[in-house]
Amino acid sequence: MEIKISNITYTISDNKILDNINTTIKEGTINGVIGPTGSGKTSLFQILNGMIKPNEGFMNAGDLLIDDDLSESDIDKVHFNIGYVYQYPEEQLFCKTVEKEISYGLDFFNYKKENKDKRIKDALKMVGLGESYLKKDPFKLSSGEMCSVALASVLAINPEIIILDEPTIGLDVKSKKNLVKIIRTIKRRYKKTIIIISQDIEFIHQICDYVYLINKGKIIIEGDKYTVFKEQKLLKENGILVPKIIEFENFVLNNKNIKLGYRDDVNDLIKDILRNK
Repeated sequence: MEIKISNITYTISDNKILDNINTTIKEGTINGVIGPTGSGKTSLFQILNGMIKPNEGFMNAGDLLIDDDLSESDIDKVHFNIGYVYQYPEEQLFCKTVEKEISYGLDFFNYKKENKDKRIKDALKMVGLGESYLKKDPFKLSSGEMCSVALASVLAINPEIIILDEPTIGLDVKSKKNLVKIIRTIKRRYKKTIIIISQDIEFIHQICDYVYLINKGKIIIEGDKYTVFKEQKLLKENGILVPKIIEFENFVLNNKNIKLGYRDDVNDLIKDILRNK
């Protein structure tokens, strides 16, 4: 599902959080949204999910129109088509078992029991968890497992768009690698449009196709990740660190006069280095 954002402005009191945002997010892509704390990046996609309403402008997600006139019944349609995984899974989870947690949204949208049971198991499988998790207490799981359950509860409904807000907070290296695998599978196998809001630049650089830098309520730059991350001066001016792999590539070029080419995976970079020995 493609998303078209037109003239979105959002103000709290006299503080302009979003200032006339215009862009298009292509269907079936993984999109990274970066920016310093308070830049407006989360607010923009809370509007897309119907959590808050804009003062001006609108969004189109497929046939959905999201604006300041969004009704309660329309919000249900938005939540059916656009899933949002919270920054802290414990704020999203509230049921006593994983099974009840994943089934909550299915019950809300009146899925039949025979379909519901299969969806719950399929959603768990999609995030790499087995049926042994069904009766577990989600609040006794690890941070990575809680994140997976929160994502599974969204995937069970099968939304066209999935928004992940700071998904790597609290995750160890192994859990991050698993999350990368899950997101890539969701894109490849299920053709979802995925939006990742994060200050984890290494993660964004590794996983995303397209990147938006937002600061002071405006889109500073957008484009494929190579286009955005090569603008090192602009990134630093907006409080964003350059991915370490790019810093290393530039170091090798400047000190050894070896152009390694653009890589987002360290294993590919190592192969390039060995080829240029």
